[in-house]
Amino acid sequence: MNSLLQGAAFGLAPVGELFARELHAADVLKLRPDQEMMLGAVCARYTEDSDRILVRMAALASSADIVAGVEAPTAAEAAELDALLVERSALLLELERAWVARRLEGLGGFDAGQVATAAALTSNRRGKVLLALQGDLSDTPVTAGS
Repeated sequence: MNSLLQGAAFGLAPVGELFARELHAADVLKLRPDQEMMLGAVCARYTEDSDRILVRMAALASSADIVAGVEAPTAAEAAELDALLVERSALLLELERAWVARRLEGLGGFDAGQVATAAALTSNRRGKVLLALQGDLSDTPVTAGS
């Protein structure tokens, strides 16, 4: 449901994949079964948090149809739209705070070496994505866990 809500909320919300990279690299990180279960539970709690916020964002998005009209909005409609943007910004901040809180919660269950390895996975993946965005596709493709 998250991807549908994300699209309805203007596609800006950080949803999903809270620990997908780490779970796909469980062998590299040497995650224990209890850690994998803990990450799954943290992901489930984040999904609940984000779904609740995204439902509210989607409702706001549907109220913003003023800008899609065939006529220019009136001053009152523009003010209404501005108020919606302020509310949406507050919801986006709430969503990002929820993502950070759940991310820190999950990382708290890692050993120090696992945190360092997870950081390296993120750094490696980010570098590959940047290369791909810059048009350098000669590097190896980005895969789950890398």
